[in-house]
Amino acid sequence: GGQAGPPHNNGGGEDAVVLVGAAYPFGPEGAAAGPKPLKVGSRKAFTARLAEHRARETDLPSLEAARRTKSPPSDVVVECATIVADLFDWIARTRRGMDVLERSALDVPDVARLIYGGMRSQFLEHFAEYIDRRAKQGKFPRPVDAYVSARLAVETVTWMARHRHGDADGGQMDDDVVRRTTIQLVTRAITGETHEPPA
Repeated sequence: GGQAGPPHNNGGGEDAVVLVGAAYPFGPEGAAAGPKPLKVGSRKAFTARLAEHRARETDLPSLEAARRTKSPPSDVVVECATIVADLFDWIARTRRGMDVLERSALDVPDVARLIYGGMRSQFLEHFAEYIDRRAKQGKFPRPVDAYVSARLAVETVTWMARHRHGDADGGQMDDDVVRRTTIQLVTRAITGETHEPPA
């Protein structure tokens, strides 16, 4: 069949399903506890609401604080590990909602623009800026390319925190061990030093 068109606003419809993913990223239990009915108005209102939900969810204060800091802290390894840990926790927490949004993005251009052209692009740019700044300050090894380094780190964290749950072997791994290992190795890849997460 042909490619599906954008969702229609027929009493909530598919737009409401996408909004559930955006507003309640903690899974079915969180969605069930949310306010009802979940109303969807105009297409403009729908995309604005979707953007609002995701902007609220995608804020990573540790990265923004590091970007605002002119001078590096005394322990940049801990700083980087904190950012990686916060990223892991955010992706793990919102993985079900993001699954809904990414599947919708396959067929809905404005949802795709919001996810890939907005949220993800901005985060990658900010993370790359952080890596590049710390490298220029002599605190991190100089990367071949800061953006590629940021993308590699994010994709690694994303698979371990989110996509492994759909993998037969990955889904069997212990969540805490996966989290600690991912933080340790991604931090080492960026900083050149090992951060030992607390037991």
